[in-house]
Amino acid sequence: FNVLSNIDNNSFKNLANLHEIYLNNNMLTKINLELFKNLTSLTSFDIGNNFLDEIDITIFSYFKKLEHLNLNNNNKKNLLIKEKQHMIKFN
Repeated sequence: FNVLSNIDNNSFKNLANLHEIYLNNNMLTKINLELFKNLTSLTSFDIGNNFLDEIDITIFSYFKKLEHLNLNNNNKKNLLIKEKQHMIKFN
């Protein structure tokens, strides 16, 4: 594992042309929606092997060109994907 446990909200602010983000193998416990708001060119998003237990599904609406998504091996409990009133659990 790496030691990244928190990401500043402005980390990707001016990177609209970014295509890939690999945040796997860290110690992230949550993701702030605002962090990825401007990443409309993102095609690959890997956040596997962290300690996430919940992700707001709204985050994926920012990724208009997303082709690859890895959420594997997060919190040992079920990973909860939530959208207002709907919830999807992944083991």
